[in-house]
Amino acid sequence: MNKKICKIIIIILIILAIILGIMYLIDLDRMKNGRPVVFSTWGSKYAPFLVEIENNDYQKYTKTIDNVTLELNIPNEWNYKEIARNEENDFYKYALKLYKNNENQFVTLYIDDTPFSVCGTGLTTKNLILNNRQEANIGYFDENIRWWYYISFHKNPNIVVLNDSDLTNEDAEEVIEIIKTINITNEQDLYSFCGTITKVENNLFFVRLDENEEIRKSADLVMVGKLQIDSNVKFEIGERVKITYDGDIMETYPLQIKAIKYERID
Repeated sequence: MNKKICKIIIIILIILAIILGIMYLIDLDRMKNGRPVVFSTWGSKYAPFLVEIENNDYQKYTKTIDNVTLELNIPNEWNYKEIARNEENDFYKYALKLYKNNENQFVTLYIDDTPFSVCGTGLTTKNLILNNRQEANIGYFDENIRWWYYISFHKNPNIVVLNDSDLTNEDAEEVIEIIKTINITNEQDLYSFCGTITKVENNLFFVRLDENEEIRKSADLVMVGKLQIDSNVKFEIGERVKITYDGDIMETYPLQIKAIKYERID
């Protein structure tokens, strides 16, 4: 082969290698900062960090019953009413009634004393993926085009949403979107770690894990979304914090977790 042609091929290969190297470095930097990649994940297990954006179109509802905490985004045009447990309603620990324009057309979220179960002729179920990636089931009767009966949660069998009134199709679909925002946490199933803040951005911060933390076996840095809660954390580089999370870890770099709460420590 002509030496001139070989030289051209080598130059082209070098240029391609430089271009690929630049592309890789760009995506590596974006992955480290929790942003979507431009070109590729380059074989890494990665998903952009999900940051909850402030939204004035809904109110964040939070309720703790025993060791269970519910969080739900309720649109401003929807109403809610807590229903107390009494002698007449003694089959549940807690109930939340959701309705829009007519209080007689509603759904109710229950925390029961026992796991929810149902059976019957004509009952079919569909899988529902919540915004936090957890799974739920929607129960339909007689091939109804709208969900008519219940929504239950895989990890929380004692919690169920019942649609036992005549909601319109549009309202029924809106309820599904509301329920998809639910977060259910059980304090008995929570985990925590301690570390030092190394970087702060608008909606998230980065924590360098202490040497003795168990999850440090996966990586030494965790990316945490800022929660819309009152906290004594000042989000300053060098500040020591304790992070409580639900146990799920996305093994990217930095690691990503769903924070439940955080606090400043000495």
